[in-house]
Amino acid sequence: MLVNKKQEWLAQPETTVQPEKVEVAKVNVALRQKCGKIALLFICFAVLLTIQSEFTVRYGYQIAQIRSEIRKLDKENEQLKLEIAKLRSPQRIQSIASSKLGMIAPQNFFGGTAGKKAN
Repeated sequence: MLVNKKQEWLAQPETTVQPEKVEVAKVNVALRQKCGKIALLFICFAVLLTIQSEFTVRYGYQIAQIRSEIRKLDKENEQLKLEIAKLRSPQRIQSIASSKLGMIAPQNFFGGTAGKKAN
């Protein structure tokens, strides 16, 4: 059996298969360059958009920080205004004048005619 198959195999004429001519498409260099330029343009646009977004976020944080500082300074300003009002009060000035400076309030104004009507 094996001998028969071998003989059959040898009996077949050899045929050589010639490769078909395959046409290779020519590369359109101009189109490839245009596509490359468009891709580069999109990449540049994306980078610029990212940089602009980063600046927006950074300045947003700075604005929030400055607003917080403004609120803090406004509170401090209000406290200082209250302290100024307390320090300017006539009662406080009178108590300092009498206790620390030894001043006394006068009993009579204009030679003892305080409270009387002049004729």
